[in-house]
Amino acid sequence: MSGQFFIFMVWLISLPTLLIGQESDFWVQVEAHPNQTEAIDEARIYSSSISEVNAYDIGAGWFAVSIGPFKETEAQARLFELRSTGIIPPDSFLSRGSNYQDKIWPVAALATSNTPQTQRQLAIETEARQLPPEPDETLGEARQSESNLNREEKKQLQIALKSAGYYTSAIDGDFGPGTRAAMGAWQNDAGVPSTGVLTTDQREFLHWQYNRVIDSLGIENFEDTNTGVALNLPLRMVKFSKYEPPLAHFSSTSEGPHAVYVISQEGDRKSLHALYKALQTLKILPKSGDRTLKMDRFEITGKNGETVSYAQATLRNKTIKGFILVWPVGDEDRRNWLLANMQTSFTRFDGVLSADRGADALQKIDLLFGLEIKKPAFVRSGFFVSSSGHFMTDARALSTCSRITIENRFEASIVKTDDEERIALLKTAEKIAPKEIVELSSNVDGLGDIVLGAGFSFGGRLAAPSLISGRVEELQSLTGNTNFLRLAMTTRDSDTGGPVLNRKGTLSGILVNIDEDGRKLPDNVSYAIKAEKVIKLMNDAGRYVTYGNAPKTINEVILAQNARDITALVSCWKDY
Repeated sequence: MSGQFFIFMVWLISLPTLLIGQESDFWVQVEAHPNQTEAIDEARIYSSSISEVNAYDIGAGWFAVSIGPFKETEAQARLFELRSTGIIPPDSFLSRGSNYQDKIWPVAALATSNTPQTQRQLAIETEARQLPPEPDETLGEARQSESNLNREEKKQLQIALKSAGYYTSAIDGDFGPGTRAAMGAWQNDAGVPSTGVLTTDQREFLHWQYNRVIDSLGIENFEDTNTGVALNLPLRMVKFSKYEPPLAHFSSTSEGPHAVYVISQEGDRKSLHALYKALQTLKILPKSGDRTLKMDRFEITGKNGETVSYAQATLRNKTIKGFILVWPVGDEDRRNWLLANMQTSFTRFDGVLSADRGADALQKIDLLFGLEIKKPAFVRSGFFVSSSGHFMTDARALSTCSRITIENRFEASIVKTDDEERIALLKTAEKIAPKEIVELSSNVDGLGDIVLGAGFSFGGRLAAPSLISGRVEELQSLTGNTNFLRLAMTTRDSDTGGPVLNRKGTLSGILVNIDEDGRKLPDNVSYAIKAEKVIKLMNDAGRYVTYGNAPKTINEVILAQNARDITALVSCWKDY
């Protein structure tokens, strides 16, 4: 008589006084093991045919496999049903779980988000099950046991090696040099002799590693006729949310950043390359990382302090299909396993996501494919001062930018700032030819002169700068600083750095914000640093300026066109 059968008999004898009329939770206890790994393995096996299977630490070095919890009547019914069908041992019994301590399985109970507890649970399982340093088979015995594997079993080993990041070739069931090298590398990392041939225990351990991660993520094959794609997805971590062509969105089941996007659209090479470029404007794909663009495929990796993302797509039969995986930083083992698994399982079939899918979705200028586009930390205005790409703007906070762009296209860097660090001279990384450059003269503005400002008043939402008419009110600031012009002009914050031109078309100054002793000034009060400060900065930077007296007053239409042609958007990006 087994120990569990003895306990079951005691339970039967005490049933009238122990259970009748109780409404507490009950479990069907199936087995108990003196080894945590054995308990987890058995729980996993039972869960393939029974729902609500758990494993608990019950103290004194023992671990219980149980089913539940249930109310009393249901627990009794489940016990007799499962026992009578032979699914569970005949000595299984009901337990109130009073000695159940920490739940050690399933991991899914802890894996609904990427919490430290989830990671600890995976670490506990790994630590509890380690390969002994001495192999269970000699090399000859390992070769013999391996020869008994069929092609499908060999493919499963290749899949497990690929998911672990060791194997990169085709899943073909052929153990060639690539597979042997992967096995040897895996053995080396597992702390066993690197022979390139796995023993029986090693093959089982590799499968256990693979299944452990699969279980924690809830990986299932997802087939979608709307996109014409099938692949394995971590359905404990993400769920389908919407279509926004060319993407099918799978958002996090928790508050985490986990996400998957399936790519599906009709197209050609031009479309593929356009998609490659468009995806890199999305916030989900940080700038830092590798990029590869071939004629018929691309790969993008992006990483910052919070997430690591990967995108791939391939053009075949006039359709572009692929996926994007977004995962939190700090969960690299599971991400690597998952990514390899998704790549291995990715399958194309007939069908492509229709362009009219998601037509009723919210349309916003700062969304693309239903996702946020990357946004700069701040934007402002500026103007070209040389035909080779030198550019003038407000210097405030530019030193904090990871990178600076002009017109969202041209990378630029700071050449020099003035002594007060109020204005900055920039230079584009590549030589460009602006439509026009600002004209400088020795003319001095007078009180009441009409001037024209230019700037991206709406933060770059418009393709061209806005024009702002104004008048010179004073040749100094309200506090007496003679480096400034005080203007009767209404400006916005993103106009800062833009040019102010006089009626002769030459530079009067550069728009800036100044703090007048912490006071908020009326809306129609603006400031510009005088043109002479711009000229001095350029001379100090070696961009010597030559100029003469300004010509006569020019036509207002020409003045407006010149103002727009010299003005460009400046963006500060912080790519962490």
